[in-house]
Amino acid sequence: LVTRLFDHTSDDAAFKCNFRYGFILGVATSQFLGVFCCVLGVDRLGRVKTQVLGYTTCAIALGLCLAVNTTGDAAFFFVYVATAAAMMGSACSWIHCAELYDTNLRATGHAAALTFSRIGAFLSSYFVDSNIDVAAVIAVLALGGGLLPALAISASL
Repeated sequence: LVTRLFDHTSDDAAFKCNFRYGFILGVATSQFLGVFCCVLGVDRLGRVKTQVLGYTTCAIALGLCLAVNTTGDAAFFFVYVATAAAMMGSACSWIHCAELYDTNLRATGHAAALTFSRIGAFLSSYFVDSNIDVAAVIAVLALGGGLLPALAISASL
């Protein structure tokens, strides 16, 4: 998806590092909208509903972008909405975590998340740029992204 949205080529096999910097900058500005929506919604809707709304909207926007295989302005719109919604949910998650968990548990969770994000970033470059089927790559990355942090957090309790 990233190569199709940010690169001028439509063929992933013929990838060239030719990014649309205006597109990337425009999508990055959606994070301000996401934080603004979080500020407006967190006390009116509540923490959980704001997170659910943000993450669900993100999933729907990305799903629509992939389903209709858009490019250009339509792709920009869907990715803009998805990024703003993800930022809304993420900003609310940070508020919620600080209110629910004590400092030791949060520090352990952040350390585990940082460690596994670095491991995932290292390994994903080898998985994604290989001849492995895309479904297998997604399964391996999802397993590592979901199972390993859960084990680390359960070990710290």
